[in-house]
Amino acid sequence: MPFSFGMILGSYSDRKFTKESNMETIEHITALIIDDSPYIRTLVGTLLKKEGVKNISYAHNGEEGIKMFFETEPDIVFLDNIMPKTSGMEVLEEIRKTNPECKIVMMSSMTSVRTIEDSKDLGANFYLIKPFLPEKIRYVLDRFLKLDNLIPIAV
Repeated sequence: MPFSFGMILGSYSDRKFTKESNMETIEHITALIIDDSPYIRTLVGTLLKKEGVKNISYAHNGEEGIKMFFETEPDIVFLDNIMPKTSGMEVLEEIRKTNPECKIVMMSSMTSVRTIEDSKDLGANFYLIKPFLPEKIRYVLDRFLKLDNLIPIAV
């Protein structure tokens, strides 16, 4: 899968989605947000809720994030790169040792091309550079959780 910054798509936050074949909705997606900033945890959580994701867990550092990951087994992780104690790269490496399937989105305001390449080499699926537009969350959900295969249902 190519690694790119992607494009920005509009939000469909007023819709619920379902797969025709098994009636799986976006509400069944599980997410974990690992960031030492309460603001970013709240922002990403709010944006995910706006898109219809209801099962969201939060961790305020890398150590707690690893523990929460194995407890919750999320479909997607939003992972800050620079945190005290255990860095996002260390968390990424630990997750990938046992779970190559989970989608991992690295996030950081302090980054370089080398950091992005290193995260890709360790198994990150995407890299969000802070600050990012809210539409990027929708793009990430669409791209990695295949929401484009889900159809809107009446609410």
